[in-house]
Amino acid sequence: MYLDTNAQPEPTRGAEDQQPEEKAEVKFVLDRWEEGKEARKEYDKDWEKFREYYKGRTYKNRIAGGKAEAGFNIIRSTIQSTIPILTDSRPGFTALPKDPTDYAFAKNVSAVVEHVWENRTMDHTLVEILMDALNLSGGIAKVTWNADLEDGLGDVDIPCIDPFDIFIPKNAVDFDKNCPWVIHRTTKKVGYLRAKFPDVADRIHADTGGSSDKQKNKATDGDVQLVSPVDTKSRVAPPYTPQPGDDQLVEVLECWIDAEGLDEYEAMFENGGEHPIGYKKKYPNGKLVTVIPQSRLLLQCVPNPYKDGKKPFVRFVDTILPRQFWGEGETEPLVTAQQMINKVVSTIMDYMNLTGNPVWMNPTTSGVDSTQITNAIGQVIPYTPGPNGERPERDIPPPLPSYYFEFLQNLLRMADTISGIQEVTQGRRPAGVTAAQAIDTLQEAAQTRIRLKERNMNGSLAQMGSLMVSRILQFYTTPRAIKITGNTEWPEFFQFHVQDVMGENGEPTGQVQSVTTPYTMTDEKTGYQPGQTVATAPSRGLFDIKIQSGTAMPTAKAERGNLAMALYNMQPPVIDQEAVLDAVDFPDKDQVKQRMDMRAQQEAQAQQQAQQQAAQAEAIGKQSDRQHEMALNQQKQGGL
Repeated sequence: MYLDTNAQPEPTRGAEDQQPEEKAEVKFVLDRWEEGKEARKEYDKDWEKFREYYKGRTYKNRIAGGKAEAGFNIIRSTIQSTIPILTDSRPGFTALPKDPTDYAFAKNVSAVVEHVWENRTMDHTLVEILMDALNLSGGIAKVTWNADLEDGLGDVDIPCIDPFDIFIPKNAVDFDKNCPWVIHRTTKKVGYLRAKFPDVADRIHADTGGSSDKQKNKATDGDVQLVSPVDTKSRVAPPYTPQPGDDQLVEVLECWIDAEGLDEYEAMFENGGEHPIGYKKKYPNGKLVTVIPQSRLLLQCVPNPYKDGKKPFVRFVDTILPRQFWGEGETEPLVTAQQMINKVVSTIMDYMNLTGNPVWMNPTTSGVDSTQITNAIGQVIPYTPGPNGERPERDIPPPLPSYYFEFLQNLLRMADTISGIQEVTQGRRPAGVTAAQAIDTLQEAAQTRIRLKERNMNGSLAQMGSLMVSRILQFYTTPRAIKITGNTEWPEFFQFHVQDVMGENGEPTGQVQSVTTPYTMTDEKTGYQPGQTVATAPSRGLFDIKIQSGTAMPTAKAERGNLAMALYNMQPPVIDQEAVLDAVDFPDKDQVKQRMDMRAQQEAQAQQQAQQQAAQAEAIGKQSDRQHEMALNQQKQGGL
């Protein structure tokens, strides 16, 4: 939930009915909500079924005691094979400056983004997001500012949002394309809302109906509370006395509206003037409206708390569909193949049950009561042969036709073709292929579809990185310690914050600068010394986010490693040892580089000492030669 503590809701709202403009805000949100549900109906009608298919709950895995219901879960296999490849290496975020003078600032921002990614355990969150994107029609991330993190200093938070809780207009293509508004549905505790909105606390009650159990039982996500961008103090929660029923849940809608979709204006006056000189948009960056739909209660209507004016959502799509917001996951095209495989496997299991325990043929003259035949293993059945030697016998069915197994194999190959996940992609050597070069070629060809998925993922990660940088530039106003690991160019620890650049009149110029104080190591490139506070040049704070791509592909890793070794073994070598370590992503490569640097320094010092000793020995030898020559000359002169 979002609440700017310096822009509390109007105190005039109490237990009485809301004002007409407040009712209009509630109606706007509820109308957009219905529009969003109608627009998404085409896609979400099968989402629950897709989740059940992934879990293998389309059949009961019952193979005895009746008709068999079994299958081979190709959907789970496909998704679990794709996600590890896409997330094999942590995405590398690099903030590229748009101005040459922003180089040092961009380095600091890149380091902080990596720090946030590690602190928020985004490696796990990314897997959750990709799971939704591969199984459903898209995955949603929310890049927010959480004032409760870092012991009250606040930090960037990126929760994974359930696609069931996101509603967008019908013609939306992305959150920043043809999307004037977005509604995020969430579930909050009554006590939480009463504490954050005390002026309407007596009107906030738990939902009594109209909300699904699924939503009521969901854990809250994205619990965020914003402070003023100019306030460097930690947030202070408003006083609230706990009441009975605070632990109950209530459904809440957050509606983020772009400035382009608003027609609200306010008058502008000159100093002391009574007549307006013009009009300007009331919400130049858009606004956020929060309501409780069941009671039609408006909790807040505030300007967008983010300076960039963007909605804090990022869309991840497995397969992009032209001109559509929701894409296509792996499950949807595999459902038909999964159903056919389940049917064939169940039929085979039924036939196996039948051949393993065939029916009994019990002649009426065998002298055996049919109720005594129980099909128990090793059962002994006493009988009296009939007049013609009749006795109970099993009716052995013919063998299962081979085309059943051939059809099953064809179905599995068809599923591989649809998903793009082949045997070689899963690490299995194709039958009949033994040459290493041929296997490498097959691996490269088999991952064509996955490379497309990786490009889609990197595009979304770039959007996420831009929002992360925007939050950092806006809210990192208090100095905080940043730990950098895995990069020897940076200090192990340094202090970082962003401050506004003030003009001659003492007002912000719209530019910002980063202020850093290295704690430990010296930065050789900049010459920063530990304890030396350094501020970058003023900047507009505009950066491009570059995502390191290609690192997720196992074949790309092997290819880079082989190429690096080939370049290093050339005479003379084209690259050095450090480049080889970077190419193969060697574990603890930074420690190896440090040891290599220390060894190189020691060798250089030893070589320098040897050269000095050789020079000294040569000088001593020359001096001895001169003394010997002088002695000989003296002897010659004495003889004369």
